[in-house]
Amino acid sequence: MTSTQESASRSNLNGKTMESKISELIPSFEYQGGEIDGILDGVLVEIKSCQYKVKHGQYTRAGRMFFTQEQHKTLLAKNGVYILLVQDDSEVIHSKIVKAALLFTEFEKQYKTCSWTSIFNINIHNDKNKITV
Repeated sequence: MTSTQESASRSNLNGKTMESKISELIPSFEYQGGEIDGILDGVLVEIKSCQYKVKHGQYTRAGRMFFTQEQHKTLLAKNGVYILLVQDDSEVIHSKIVKAALLFTEFEKQYKTCSWTSIFNINIHNDKNKITV
């Protein structure tokens, strides 16, 4: 299933909400916007977030995070990190900070999407319309 303009808009809004939440929760985070979200204690930071689960046809699946090659290259060059957030109705339920160099070694395309479960190494059992951890 491909994303729609509505789902892309919702995803963008969710991302902005999580960036704002990080700014509130971590006062030393300096939000900059643009290609890279900001700086935390002198380290470049890109914030990525996704929904815990999303509707996929008649089933549900784990949400996915969207990464771009340009952002990743910038983070690699500056020894930057990703702040990864999984949300459920705008509430953060899982979080992780990981060095960009440890997340991906290379990109085959301009972008990469990954389910949060693969990044967090959590197995999810899909039972028709229900996801459980």
